[in-house]
Amino acid sequence: MARTKKRSDGRYAVRLDVGTDEDGRRIRKSFYGTTRAEAVQKRDEYVRRAIPEAGGDTFAEWAREWMRVYNADIAPRTRARKEAALRSVLAAFGDRKLGSIKAKDVQAYMNTRAGYSRADISLHKNILKGVFDTARQNGLIDGDPTDGLRSPKAGQYHGHRALTQEEQRVILEAAPYHRAGLWALLMMCAGLRREEMAALRWEDVDLQAGTVSVSRASEMDAAGSDRETKTEAGQRTVPIPAPLRAALERVPERARKGRVCVNASGGPLSLTSYRQGWSSFMLVCLRAANGIRPYSTVQGWRSERDARVRQAFSCTAHDLRYTYATALYDIDVDVKTMQYVMGHTDFRMTLRIYTQLSEERKRDGLAKVSESLSGLWASNGCQRSVPE
Repeated sequence: MARTKKRSDGRYAVRLDVGTDEDGRRIRKSFYGTTRAEAVQKRDEYVRRAIPEAGGDTFAEWAREWMRVYNADIAPRTRARKEAALRSVLAAFGDRKLGSIKAKDVQAYMNTRAGYSRADISLHKNILKGVFDTARQNGLIDGDPTDGLRSPKAGQYHGHRALTQEEQRVILEAAPYHRAGLWALLMMCAGLRREEMAALRWEDVDLQAGTVSVSRASEMDAAGSDRETKTEAGQRTVPIPAPLRAALERVPERARKGRVCVNASGGPLSLTSYRQGWSSFMLVCLRAANGIRPYSTVQGWRSERDARVRQAFSCTAHDLRYTYATALYDIDVDVKTMQYVMGHTDFRMTLRIYTQLSEERKRDGLAKVSESLSGLWASNGCQRSVPE
């Protein structure tokens, strides 16, 4: 308790109870000033120096400790995504004391993620809740400012698309001319994720039964580390369609050992070697899309391609997987079977894809109805005339 008193010498004295001695008597400290305000200011400065501030750690200090202790065993690529998102959070709260950050501050930050993907919003929210919840558990703060934290509205993500029939033809035509052609067919014709494709081994391929068994995913690092699929649902056995079977059978039997998909030196695919191989394969596809033979001659061709190319070509690994999902929908595969072969844990994920594809087909169908009816009536001389 602080008390203020004017002394006989004209100065003001402010006393502060700072504890008790061994006998239980109060220990007091006095602060002096020519004015009451000066004495109070000296007392407050002492309090700030001598008494630790609630939540004295900065957000950045505890966030780094949280990453070290509570995220020790996460996969490298998951860690990279989390650390990238954490950098954004640190830009907002890094130098602030944990105890000074209020619920409104955290909500204001989350509001800045409006329009981003659901995955982005969920990642930032989980980081904030993880940092503050563990800070509370460790006694660094009394409350948790993320209690009641609301997620903003996510934006529409247009990154994934199904390849057109012409683009699929290009992939099939270009595949035999490049080592990444087999990568592409495993993703487009069997629905494997990029990391599952990179981890696939020849013992997982049963050409006699016509199946591929998925049980691992690659970390895509230089060491060629593999792990089990992220979820139990990721472990599945999928059929091998004819184009993929032909590509697998083109591999000489003596080479059918170890990994199915390898880099230019025959080693495991890292993220770097994958990107290099994929970029090169896109050039092969670009030549195939424009009928420029031989498709496999890409060295030195980049500088002249603009003058020769009429049709652009580009796709991603997930575009190929989404193309697989679209093919399943087109042949009327039910949602539960689609969930299994896609390796989805959450039924809602499959249902979202199914519903989106259904809406696309509905829009396409209505457009065709309108176009057909317009053409029919135009051919029958039923065009609307506008009176002058």
